[in-house]
Amino acid sequence: DDNSGPGSMPLISATGLTAGQVYLIRFWQYGGGTGTFGICASAPALVGTNAVCANQVPICSGSPITFTANAGGTPAQTANPGNNYGCLFTTPNPSWYYLQIANPGNLVVDITAGSDVDFAIWGPFPSIAAGQAACNNYAAPIDCSYSTAAVEQVNVPNVLSGQVFVLLVTNYASIIQNCCK
Repeated sequence: DDNSGPGSMPLISATGLTAGQVYLIRFWQYGGGTGTFGICASAPALVGTNAVCANQVPICSGSPITFTANAGGTPAQTANPGNNYGCLFTTPNPSWYYLQIANPGNLVVDITAGSDVDFAIWGPFPSIAAGQAACNNYAAPIDCSYSTAAVEQVNVPNVLSGQVFVLLVTNYASIIQNCCK
């Protein structure tokens, strides 16, 4: 239903599903016809579950999503000391994500919060598994921001279909806050 998600993006939120069970989803174009579509399925992230590099959660969709910025967590530099954090002088209250590119072009991720957040992004990796396996060995990030702003923008030019990127968002304000990407 167009009214179920942000804007006109349909959203199904289901609980109590069984792992390994097959579920069917029916799509149709309003008014009939044919066309292409994309689908993203993920488990909801709980506050703190993605606070370490090994527990990255997916970002999927060109539409805004909301996440809760972790607070009171172990800094990323302590939990995952083998990574190069680039411009991030501190890494408080980390939230780790990964994304796989569907269409080539420029990757732009807007991060908006109520208070100070920062980010670093690594990649490209050839697969999700490769991006996750590199955890604790990330070289310098390809984009990074450590500012006092509550609004940040990730910019990675010329990404290709299938490439994977790992995104770290830190919550310098150290208060639980909702953010949108």
